[in-house]
Amino acid sequence: MNAFCLVVATTALLVAVGAPRLALAFSAGAMLGAPAGLAATLAGSLVGSLATFAAVRFAIPRERAEAWLSRRLAGHPRLAAATRDGNGAAFVVLVRQIPAPGILATVLLALTPRISAGAFLAGTFLGFVPGASLAVLAGAGLLSSGSAHLLALPATAAAAGFAVLALVARRSRCRPREGAAE
Repeated sequence: MNAFCLVVATTALLVAVGAPRLALAFSAGAMLGAPAGLAATLAGSLVGSLATFAAVRFAIPRERAEAWLSRRLAGHPRLAAATRDGNGAAFVVLVRQIPAPGILATVLLALTPRISAGAFLAGTFLGFVPGASLAVLAGAGLLSSGSAHLLALPATAAAAGFAVLALVARRSRCRPREGAAE
């Protein structure tokens, strides 16, 4: 398997389970250079995001998703109108620009009934290009400087940070809140 295919497959798998896509884009730039790194990271990110989107759509019935979304957006009429009436791809691009974990955006978009798979893919692609381009160029700059061996430190730090955040989030959900009825 060549390096390009390996980067696409790894990115797809890791994005599908919630790994930070920009750290993967940086790594792709460092390993493959700018043009190939951008193509690989966009392809992998799209496949991983679509896998998560499809899994959520398959696992949660449409009626249940609509009811949940309506309850959550009850106090936000403009946002509720945007999810109900907005152009699918344009809405996806807008959501992709919000500084939130990519898997959270993907799950919320999957729960939005008006977003078709085609609109999701088009909007996700357009929404991913700006950030991925910058991250890949930064990684490619590391490659061109002859310091690609330094990639191990940022990649390890990103993975460790992701693991710590997951652990903290899990622990905070397991503990009862102070003052909560037991």
